[in-house]
Amino acid sequence: MAKMIAGFFAASALVFPGAAALAQGTPAFRVPLDQVTSSQTMDPVYVWLDQVGTCSTTCGTGTRTTTYQCQDITQLSGGSYGPAESASSCTANVGAAPANTSQACTVLTGCTYDWVKPPVVRTVQAGRDQCGTVRSQFDPYCKRSDNTVLANGDHAMCINDRPDYDLVAAGNPDALGYDRTVTETAACTAAWSVSPTWSAWSNGTCSATTTRTRTVECKQEFTNATLPDSSCSAPKPAATETGNFSTCSYEVVGSWSAWSSTCSASATSTRNAECRRSDGTIVADGECTSRGLDMSESRTSGQFGSCTYQVVGTWSGWNSTCSDKATQTRNAQCVRSDGATVADSECTSRGMDMTETQTSQQFGGCAAAYGSWSSCASGTQSRSVVCNAPDGAQVPTSWCGFSGNATTQSQTCTPTVTYAWESSSWGPYSTCSSGQQTQTRSVVCRGSDGTAAPDSSCTGAKPASAQSQACTAPVTYSWEIGSWGPYSDCSTTGQRTQTRSVVCRGSDGTAAADSACTDPKPATADASACPIVACGSVDGSGEPVWQWTGEAWEDYGFPNWEPAGGMNGSGPSGSFNKVEQTRRSFDRKKMVSGITAYGHVNTDGSRSGQESCPSSG
Repeated sequence: MAKMIAGFFAASALVFPGAAALAQGTPAFRVPLDQVTSSQTMDPVYVWLDQVGTCSTTCGTGTRTTTYQCQDITQLSGGSYGPAESASSCTANVGAAPANTSQACTVLTGCTYDWVKPPVVRTVQAGRDQCGTVRSQFDPYCKRSDNTVLANGDHAMCINDRPDYDLVAAGNPDALGYDRTVTETAACTAAWSVSPTWSAWSNGTCSATTTRTRTVECKQEFTNATLPDSSCSAPKPAATETGNFSTCSYEVVGSWSAWSSTCSASATSTRNAECRRSDGTIVADGECTSRGLDMSESRTSGQFGSCTYQVVGTWSGWNSTCSDKATQTRNAQCVRSDGATVADSECTSRGMDMTETQTSQQFGGCAAAYGSWSSCASGTQSRSVVCNAPDGAQVPTSWCGFSGNATTQSQTCTPTVTYAWESSSWGPYSTCSSGQQTQTRSVVCRGSDGTAAPDSSCTGAKPASAQSQACTAPVTYSWEIGSWGPYSDCSTTGQRTQTRSVVCRGSDGTAAADSACTDPKPATADASACPIVACGSVDGSGEPVWQWTGEAWEDYGFPNWEPAGGMNGSGPSGSFNKVEQTRRSFDRKKMVSGITAYGHVNTDGSRSGQESCPSSG
């Protein structure tokens, strides 16, 4: 029967009375498993279900412990929830499990019941004539197997009759009573009175000759008067005891023979076994065997002191005959010299190798393949070398015995000079010209010893040293410059210009965009100063007729012309600029000619910018 606890109702769609109490962590009731059915559509519902343990005893009062385990109650089938779920599933959904609890329990199903007969209580009462009576009494009781004495009313639990009950019922005068007292009259007889204690042993505690004594007297019953020994008719108990063996120890003596074998799992050894008491006396074997001592005279044991060990197991063939890591295996066993197969540790502890797989270089199956010998030059010739595995894979040549993974093999030879044409690589083609371009190479007749030889030494036609092919010359572009044209008229600023045509033209004669030419484009126009015709000049090409007079300038009432280049020792140079009318303190040039105008002379002989020259003063 499982008990649902806190968290079950919060996690499922089931609602039962007492759910509120369960939500607070207090188990409220139990749901019989056969009344809960599973659902094929429900998600897992994890709850803590209690598991009530069995009572710690089968007879009497013990304890019973209740534990909790996580279950998915949707998994109910056949009255069982199946295996417990992980505790973490419940912890994550409904919290930690409740603490385990213990409570007292009483179980009687395992009890047994038996009658117990207590010791008889004998009470002596003196009578007349030095005789008396003896009062004997006992009260049987019923006791349970947990040592509980049952009350008189529960005696029926004991299956068997009480002691002597049948005898009492049958009227047997010697039977003790059924919960009653029996009083009998004793005869006036004598009996031996034996002291309950012995004296100490006379010498030692384990000796055949040591003695001890006790008091044994003939006493009259009831009066306890001492009588002569002859008054007691029964044999007198011993008053002296000889030989104390109660504290003796015992041992089995007898030397074992040597082992029948020192390397056998069933070596044997024998002896003549005797039981000896600690006082040195050889006694009966039973004194030893009764004390658990081994009196066997033959023994069998594993004796391996002289054994040798070896590792056995046949190695398989190498898994490759051409590999630097070939492997082979075996089923290794450790075998003792008596033929027994033993644990591997018996060999490994003695430094033996129990390896079942080993790796090694195996090159016996590698095969070398050679190329053709080169021609014999300078007394040496060579050939290529490769090393192949049986499957055709190429492997290092060292596996075929060649030092340093050599890829060639050399040998000495007697050179025979042969001659052949030796041609160099073709040189580049020449520039395309007239639809043709040519390339050349050197062709030499050379001996096998490397020396050049006359062409006649070589057989066969001499290879061509030059060859031509048709070509199309690539178009190049350059500036095509025309002649300068005539100057333009002089401007009012004294400048004149001339122009020319500049065209980017391909080598095929076609005009192209300026961007096709890589050189800077030449100028298509040029400006220069017009030639000056000075005052006093007739044709504009002679020297101006000026001279210095040292006189100051006069104010003529119109703007003066100031030399653009300033005044110098030879008079004005270049053109003149018109400036505001000023008075000058400089000396002026005195005109000596009758020319009254000056300015720029154009290419057609006309003048521009004319002004009247100052009259000579």
